[in-house]
Parts: sequence; C-alpha cells; structure tokens
Amino acid sequence: MPEGRYAEVMERDGFRCQASVYGFGSTVSCDGGLVVHHRRMRGAGGSADPTINDADNLVVLCGGPTGRDGHHGEVHDFPLRSYDCGLLVRRSSVVSSKIVPRPY
Repeated sequence: MPEGRYAEVMERDGFRCQASVYGFGSTVSCDGGLVVHHRRMRGAGGSADPTINDADNLVVLCGGPTGRDGHHGEVHDFPLRSYDCGLLVRRSSVVSSKIVPRPY
C-alpha cells in the first residue's frame, strides 16, 4: 500500500467502521480494532493490479483483536451479502466510491 494511503482512508471514513454506511446487515456490533479492507480482494487481481490500493477500493471496517473478526470477518464469511452491498466487488468490476453515497 502506498505510504500515507492507510491514514488517508482512515481519515476519509472518520476512523469508524463503514459496514452500516454500506447497508451491510449484521448481528455483530463493532468491536474496535479497525482495519482497511480491500473491496476488490488482493487475491483477485493481486499486487500486480496497480489499482488494488486506490482509495476507492479501500474502506474501514472493524476487525476486532485479530483483524479478521467483527465486520471484516463477516464480510469475508458472507461474500454474497458483501457483494450485494458493495463491500466486496468482483475483479471485473470498476471500483468506484460512487457505488454507495458517503455520509460526508
């Protein structure tokens, strides 16, 4: 990830989990431990994709103590729901922050 990108995304998202902004229905409440999540997964295009770390492909989610808990874990555990709300996007999709309006 380019230097400063992590901080840029955290600041843009108000240092808060964005699961509810995207309409990700969940029974899990935010449990801290914020992570920057790749909407188009790194494994689906890999580091050879120059846009993988673009800010439009990144969003803040809670990840709990391991980084793989909370909403971040749920996004990966329930991919169909995650694709439906835009927290995951398919490799062939053009990533845009315009998919979901931001509240700021």
